[in-house]
Amino acid sequence: MTSRLSYALHLVTLVLLQAVLFNNICIAGIVNIYIYVYFILMLPMKTGRSALLWTGFGLGIVMDLFSGTLGIHAAATTLTAFLRPYVLSLYASQEEQEKYAPALKYIGGSFVKYAVTLVFIHHFTLFALSAFSLHFLGMALLKAVASGAVTSLIIIAVERLKK
Repeated sequence: MTSRLSYALHLVTLVLLQAVLFNNICIAGIVNIYIYVYFILMLPMKTGRSALLWTGFGLGIVMDLFSGTLGIHAAATTLTAFLRPYVLSLYASQEEQEKYAPALKYIGGSFVKYAVTLVFIHHFTLFALSAFSLHFLGMALLKAVASGAVTSLIIIAVERLKK
């Protein structure tokens, strides 16, 4: 299977899982799982900056359409795509970035740190924008930590299954 076809299948699968399953799950009024962000994390390291940003924006817009939100997912996912190369360079060596894909089986524990950081950034941005007030920033932070932890665990579990 070609690489592009493989990524297209991953994209469709993650969008459908998010729209059909995870958008309907809210645990204790705090935990919302946003698995679709995994697609941004898994893109090849050599993905160009503009392609990364357009992909993040497009994915976010699609999620906004499924979620009935007005650009919140687009903003959070575009920011995540923008910060991805910087976060990746914090945790993966230049050699790892040039040789491997951002995956647990290639960069090990660095992938966990990379994924948790970007998932938290995505979730915090999402919840802070949806709160739209500094008054609710504490709740946005709580939701980001709780939801980010669950989403990160799911992403890491999927990565472990791929090994």
